[in-house]
Amino acid sequence: MQFNVQWFDEMDSTNTRLIEEVRRDPHLPSGTVWAAKSQTAGRGRLGRKWDSFSDGNLLFSLYQRTHASLSHLPSFSMAMSIAVDEMLQMFHVHSNLKWPNDVQVQGRKIAGLLAERAGDDGVVIGIGLNVNMTSLQAAQIDQPATSMAIETGAKWDVNDVLKTLLNSHWPFWYERWKSLGFSGLRDRWIQRCGGLDLPVVVRDGENLLHGTLAGFGNHGELLLRLPGGRVQTIWAGDILTPL
Repeated sequence: MQFNVQWFDEMDSTNTRLIEEVRRDPHLPSGTVWAAKSQTAGRGRLGRKWDSFSDGNLLFSLYQRTHASLSHLPSFSMAMSIAVDEMLQMFHVHSNLKWPNDVQVQGRKIAGLLAERAGDDGVVIGIGLNVNMTSLQAAQIDQPATSMAIETGAKWDVNDVLKTLLNSHWPFWYERWKSLGFSGLRDRWIQRCGGLDLPVVVRDGENLLHGTLAGFGNHGELLLRLPGGRVQTIWAGDILTPL
């Protein structure tokens, strides 16, 4: 798998700009990566803002050509989440996964992902990974957050972190996803996410749903067993209870 990485000093949103580039150039090579030292309008899931600081956090988007249907996009981003989590473990950061695609450390978010369709046969996935964010900066974010630097006490070279993720971790999990879909990720996801058969509260749109985590569907959708025993499928939402 080949990657063409371009760095920019500042960008509003690497996802937005890379999707625009795919529209402008339908022959853009798969594996194109745009990374920014600073983002002024980073986006997360459900239209949320992704806060970043211009002192060495990893903010990038990857264009991957794929004919997978929209129903496969959730598991595509889950594959990248697994790759990020695996890399962090190698760097002695004790992270874990949280549905649908967050990476966290003891309930504090360290990475977020956003996958979006780009053109007729591609996906752009954006990753924000807190690398050198300080404790003071983390305190300014409206949800619990941490970074590689906070967890390890060391400063990291952001470019080296990106190279490690792309070259040593993403190709394996992408090929698993490409060949097998979520079934190729299921065991690893459950191992790193946990929470099966435990009580959870899930926000599904405007609704708060209480139940137990029954598992995950064929495409990575969450299966929530409600108090009456019925299992409800949830494609987009948030788990509010820690796992």
